Amino acid sequence: MQNIRKDLVFLLNAESFFTFVKKDSKCTDPQKLEPLFVRIEKIFVNFTCFLLLSQLLFVILKV
Repeated sequence: MQNIRKDLVFLLNAESFFTFVKKDSKCTDPQKLEPLFVRIEKIFVNFTCFLLLSQLLFVILKV
């Protein structure tokens, strides 16, 4: 549960960072943004896997 909380906080911070990037077009260096994108992608992959597993478990328990 704590990892999920950390990921949500990170995503909220990332959202504010992207808002900052939109406002300040000088801050669009791909080398700085790439680690951020990689981490966000991992979070979404983990969350998607979690949702799929929970749906599978729900179907198994329902039967």
